[in-house]
Amino acid sequence: MKNRFEKGDMLEIIHPSGNQMMRLDTLTNMDGVPIEAAPGSPLHVRIPLGAQHEKALIARMLAV
Repeated sequence: MKNRFEKGDMLEIIHPSGNQMMRLDTLTNMDGVPIEAAPGSPLHVRIPLGAQHEKALIARMLAV
């Protein structure tokens, strides 16, 4: 990940099968420990998406 994510953020899942919006309700570090926020690069986190979104890009939606 490059930018900050936190629980409650709206995300856009960008995938060849179609884009989707989702609220980030669960976020864990790579050890599976729940975290409230990920400060950004360089950090790896786990966001549960399911196999249908393998290799998808994820963008945080900014509030306007």
